[in-house]
Amino acid sequence: MRSRRVVITGMAVVSVLGTGIKGFWEGLPAICLSIVQINQFNANAFYNQISGDINDFKPEAFMDHDETMVSSSL
Repeated sequence: MRSRRVVITGMAVVSVLGTGIKGFWEGLPAICLSIVQINQFNANAFYNQISGDINDFKPEAFMDHDETMVSSSL
């Protein structure tokens, strides 16, 4: 059996708790505060009316402009 090599070039987290490894770990104690009622639009027509918003996420910090445009159009 042939062995495979793996290279990890970086780690990142994008979560309601925080963006980046440091922000995520700092946000863990506030996990209950991260889930709130939807306030970006009227969600009365939906069964679920809670969400975990990611307010501080800036895709440009993690990928170049071309990748950002592709991922936002999915």
